[in-house]
Amino acid sequence: MFKLKNPEAMPAEYKFGDPTKPFPAPKAFNVLLLGPLSSEGGTSGPLLRVFDDVVVLGQKIGKMKVIMGTGGMRGDVSADLIFKMGPLGKLGVKMATHVEINQDRQIVEMKGNFLGRVLEVSLNGASVAVRSPATCATPFAISIDAQITAETDDGGLDLAKLLDASAGANVDPSKLQGCIGEDLKKALKWVSTTGGALGGYSAGDASKALNKIEADAAAAAQAEYNKAKNAARNLANSSTNEANNAFKSMGNAFKGLGKKKHKDGPDKRLDPTVFDWDYYYDTRGTAWGTTDLVTHWRNGGFDEGRRGSYEFDINFYKQHNNLNSSNSNILNHWLGDGINQCLQASPDFSLRALMNRYPGRNCRDTMNWWIESGGMDSGLDGTPQSMSAFPGKLKPLKGFTP
Repeated sequence: MFKLKNPEAMPAEYKFGDPTKPFPAPKAFNVLLLGPLSSEGGTSGPLLRVFDDVVVLGQKIGKMKVIMGTGGMRGDVSADLIFKMGPLGKLGVKMATHVEINQDRQIVEMKGNFLGRVLEVSLNGASVAVRSPATCATPFAISIDAQITAETDDGGLDLAKLLDASAGANVDPSKLQGCIGEDLKKALKWVSTTGGALGGYSAGDASKALNKIEADAAAAAQAEYNKAKNAARNLANSSTNEANNAFKSMGNAFKGLGKKKHKDGPDKRLDPTVFDWDYYYDTRGTAWGTTDLVTHWRNGGFDEGRRGSYEFDINFYKQHNNLNSSNSNILNHWLGDGINQCLQASPDFSLRALMNRYPGRNCRDTMNWWIESGGMDSGLDGTPQSMSAFPGKLKPLKGFTP
């Protein structure tokens, strides 16, 4: 069960009354017997205090208090020990040890804590069980069962060697009580990285579970976003203020509530190629609150140079066509010469590339077809074929006066 060695340095000869041969210092003793009448912890009988070099399951413990009586022997001690704990490497663990031996049983129990984990060791008879259950922070378990045999009894069963030989096994973090939310995600990531070489719950399974959590969270967030956007869209569609009436009169429609048509109108800022309600909403999302987006765009967004549609970015159009004029003049240029000449007005959309992919129409008719067909939402591809076709700045267009 445990071993007790004599002190390293044996005491010198003692002779009463001889100052040259004094009584040995305390460090020369490792057992102190208080006598048969001592009583402590409810057990009568000799009380021993054992100092230094107490070894329990191969681990040097230190001083230990042992009570011996008619009911057997019981001892308790605690010590800081170092063990290899699977993928965590060698760690210091403060272990409390309890020993109890009588005519019916012999038990050694050791219990320690580290990094929020528990390490428990129990020896009952010739059976040794070592357990360290998984936690959400470190989701792997250590489980060792060993037997004391004639071979191990001679050399002593070494707990450190048992732990050195055990890598541990991953545990599905979702099965651990309280392992939810961000903690669960961290645990799954731990399994897929730090615990990737362990058996049990695999790194691949952890990665799949993590991807599903993130996908479910993204879907839930998107559903909430769509709910807020739909409410804002329905509110805007039911509005009869002057700005929204002008918006609808130019062939605009709210996505899912109608079909766009490319119509000329009195307010070119609301042309379907220039302002798209859904696109403008997505630039700030739910941060818009209950703002009337059409009014916001017409009374501020356009003049501030914001982008209001997938097809038209006034700053991009200005730069790539070397235009230097007011926003109103540049808008007139796009709706006139720009569309007619298939000029690119957005980093994401090219009218020329669209016409090349779906030939048979001129530039303006291709643009009208794109708008009225539903554009990107209908599966049409209007992405630029290559940005190299637009090398920074083009020469000023003929017939255009800023």
